[in-house]
Amino acid sequence: MESRKAKFSLKKAALSFVLGLIVFFFVFGLASGGSSEAQRVSQLTSSVESASDVSGKTTASVSGVSDEKTSGVEATSAGKEKKVDYLVLVSKNSKLSKNWEETVEFESFKNKDGEKVEVEKKTLKMFKKLRKALKKSGIVIDISSAYRSKKDQKKLIKELREKEGGEYIENYVSLPGFSEHQTGLALDINIIRIDQKKYTNASAISAFQKKLDSCGFILRYPKGKEKITGYQEEWWHIRFVGSKKTAKKIASKGWTLEEYLEIIKKKK
Repeated sequence: MESRKAKFSLKKAALSFVLGLIVFFFVFGLASGGSSEAQRVSQLTSSVESASDVSGKTTASVSGVSDEKTSGVEATSAGKEKKVDYLVLVSKNSKLSKNWEETVEFESFKNKDGEKVEVEKKTLKMFKKLRKALKKSGIVIDISSAYRSKKDQKKLIKELREKEGGEYIENYVSLPGFSEHQTGLALDINIIRIDQKKYTNASAISAFQKKLDSCGFILRYPKGKEKITGYQEEWWHIRFVGSKKTAKKIASKGWTLEEYLEIIKKKK
């Protein structure tokens, strides 16, 4: 009986020992596994943070490019545009300022003869609008002459003096520095085609002149104003004055540019 009890006690102790070992290894395993999991979480967190850093750097880079472009646009927008005096008076008695060309932006235009002429930017834009409007009504116009430098004007005078004589120069040609063509705001126009069912040559010229003010142009040397302008009538010589409103006011009153500027001066 005593030996059976002893055997039972031994079995019980062995079972307890085995159970203890199982519990120990189970707990140890959890602890060890938990540590590994914690490391994996830590690594994952580090990876996310690293990814966040990379994302942050990428965003900063993109933002940097964007800021630079915006700054460039702002710098361009903030840059002072060339301010053109569209009412500048150039005549036999009024010389153009020496730095005029520095205040004007020119653009090239190729006429029907394949010649490139230079025209002040806004003037050219409005000429194209005028040409389009006239074409719809059956009149096709072109630019025969626009900007001329002092050098060009000297050359022209020499050629015309030999061909036409001094009187022609006096009536129709300006001296270098006194020519409206040096402004880039004045154009000599050719009427190259008309709808002959609608117009005669004379009526086409009249229709052309009536359309000028709608695009900001005036006839610079009108008939009957020779004593004021200093030049004979030139139906082909038009001048851009900056706006439709100004051109319409001048045209409606039958004024020359000289008369308009004199009235403005008196009002001030």
